[in-house]
Amino acid sequence: MDINPTKKIYAIVLSFDENHLFVDNLLFKMQKLWANSDFTYRIPYNKKKPIYLKKKYHDLDIEFIKTHSQIKKTVLTLINDLNDDHWVYWCIDDKFPVALKRNKVQKILSFVKNINNTNFCGVTFSRTRFLKNKEAIDNSKTINIDNNIKLLKRNSCTRQFWMHQFLKVKIIRKVFESFPNHDFQAKKMDSYIKNINFNQNYEFYVTKKNYVVYCESARRGIASRSLQRSLKESGILNYSNKKFSNKDIIIGYLNTYDFYKISTKYMLGILKNKINL
Repeated sequence: MDINPTKKIYAIVLSFDENHLFVDNLLFKMQKLWANSDFTYRIPYNKKKPIYLKKKYHDLDIEFIKTHSQIKKTVLTLINDLNDDHWVYWCIDDKFPVALKRNKVQKILSFVKNINNTNFCGVTFSRTRFLKNKEAIDNSKTINIDNNIKLLKRNSCTRQFWMHQFLKVKIIRKVFESFPNHDFQAKKMDSYIKNINFNQNYEFYVTKKNYVVYCESARRGIASRSLQRSLKESGILNYSNKKFSNKDIIIGYLNTYDFYKISTKYMLGILKNKINL
């Protein structure tokens, strides 16, 4: 039985009213780097619907969902009408792509759309941070896509849960249903996630090679210099009056040349800012 008959993939964008500037930047980058994904972006709002995003990115399929401001209720509302085995692209607003192997990730997307195994629950093409370490990998099972993309089985889906990735709805639902009903600091979510026990038959994978480079929009609620630079490059005004830190936060690289190109670009930006102080 086809567990995702429409083959429609929703990009679940975790955000809130004050961070719609982050979403603006994220959509700009996704449109530039991965326009053929054909995602339907589900964007939450609390009081003010950001209609301007739909007008600006009219080539993207965008849905606005009114939610409670509490993070638990926000996410559960975004996935409320979706079947547990529906695939989504988990796409939180505090990360945005700056480089991406489009042909590779498009093949992974096609693979995800057509797999009918209910125990296959997640795959990411970001081989970074914890996911690049040997202890993250279970070598008992690998999967090949088109003979040139190798997926490695992950030992845990809770490590690097906040990275952009493909997940079954039931994984996101279980995570957020486990959170307390009262308000809590966002940084506590990592400790909550560690205590979640998933079905032992569920399988999660990561590509053997890294196919994307991200920057972080913010760290601990403070907008990054990476975002500031991206907004300038994208022609997006700082209409939320965000204050920026002096931190450039780059996640991963595609090859050595790419690493030095991006790093040099950001270091030159830092030097320029220092000169102008």
